[in-house]
Amino acid sequence: MSLVGTYVRATDGNLYEDPVLRGDGWFVCFDDDDPPELVLDRAKGLNPHAVLEGANIGYKKLRLAADYAWRDFAHEGDKFAGSLAATGPQYDFRLAMAYFFELTRALDPKHITAHDGCSKELPFQGVIYDFKQKGER
Repeated sequence: MSLVGTYVRATDGNLYEDPVLRGDGWFVCFDDDDPPELVLDRAKGLNPHAVLEGANIGYKKLRLAADYAWRDFAHEGDKFAGSLAATGPQYDFRLAMAYFFELTRALDPKHITAHDGCSKELPFQGVIYDFKQKGER
């Protein structure tokens, strides 16, 4: 559970608070105490490198974080959205694989599917992934 917001710079110059990137059978989320995380639905058989490259996410040091884990794909940005005992249409628990990675460049905002706000200004507190353009200080 996040104690502070996580802000990620996108190529449009905005910092997005707690962004989520999502595709068919996968999502990327950010947390204040873990590296960026790619979660894949095991049933889809997706390649993590292909997913990250297809979403134009610059990365390195991809490493397996969880080989078998139940994750809620309906609340993809929140690992604690509901317990495994929860039922109902608001939950979509699937057996998943998770990978941590190091983000190497700003996100393409067209791939951000959810966030808690955005601004060009640096926040007062939080974890910040900021990337300077060439020539900027």
